[in-house]
This record gives sequence, structure tokens and C-alpha cells, in this order.
Amino acid sequence: DELRAFLRDRVRGYEELEVLLLLHRHRDGGFTPRAIATELKVSTDTAHVALSNLEKSGLVAGGQGDDAAFRYRPAETELDQQVARLSTKYAEARLSIIEMMSSNAIARLRTSALHTFSEAFRVRGRKDGQ
Repeated sequence: DELRAFLRDRVRGYEELEVLLLLHRHRDGGFTPRAIATELKVSTDTAHVALSNLEKSGLVAGGQGDDAAFRYRPAETELDQQVARLSTKYAEARLSIIEMMSSNAIARLRTSALHTFSEAFRVRGRKDGQ
């Protein structure tokens, strides 16, 4: 499902989801990390991390520093369409979005665990050059 893939690839946590939807609802304005923290009742550090991740995902744009305003600004039209679908679905069936995100988180955890396990058996050269 496209929405599940979008969440998997672009929105990794609930804080990011809430920040993204807040900025989407207020697309004509901007929010500082401090204002987001106040609005969503999270720490400013949490808001910073969510904004940074969303910016890397091409969903928001902003400046540097505590007083820099961030805006909803998707890098592609397709991303804007996906966020619009996400916003509608979240308003209609919040639990289904939370279930998708939980499922994605479990899949990431399994992948990470498998990677860590396989690394344990990887043959490596000796450190002393022999």
C-alpha cells in the first residue's frame, strides 16, 4: 500500500507524524521548534529532531537555530499528494495509521536485528595485518 510505504520511507516516528500534520494544516505559516514543542506538548529537542528528519525526507524546509521557522514544503508534487492522503486518513481512521507505523517500526527492528546477527558471523581480517 502506498501510504504504508510513504510512512516507512518518510515518517519514522509519531512525533514526526504530528509535526508533519501540524505544518500541513498550517501550510501558509511557519513554526519555530519552540512553537511546535509548545503546540504538541513535546520537548524542543524532540521538535528539532522531528523537523530535521522531515527536512531530510523532503517534506519541510526551514532555517538554522531556535528562532528559525519551518514550513511545510514538499520537494515533489507526489509527496504533497501523499501527505494530503495521510492527513485525510489520519482524521478518519487514526488507529489504522498508528498500526501502519507500528508495523513499519517492527519491520525496521527485525531488519536491524538480522543485520546485527549476520555481522556477528562475518569473517574479518586480523587487526595485526596477518
